[in-house]
Amino acid sequence: MEQEHSKLRTQAQREAVLFRRLEKKRAHDPTHSRISRLAGIARNVTVPFVIGYFVFFVDFGEKEHVFSAPRRWLERQKAAFWSLSPSEQQTAEDLKRQ
Repeated sequence: MEQEHSKLRTQAQREAVLFRRLEKKRAHDPTHSRISRLAGIARNVTVPFVIGYFVFFVDFGEKEHVFSAPRRWLERQKAAFWSLSPSEQQTAEDLKRQ
């Protein structure tokens, strides 16, 4: 029984040494953190771009589909952005007359 206990402790000590070595190796590997950081940035930029592209620009045909409502919303937003309000139209007409 004493041998089993010392064997377990030896195994636990071995595992502790292994984990310390792995942590030390990761701490001294500068490319691991740099690569991880760059991959995270690339993912955080690429995924929303791809989702937005699929929602607003990919041609799914003329039938009504799941992205029709967001596309109509975008069209309304673009039309509102590029058009003048009634007061702005009046001001533009007044400026043309002068």
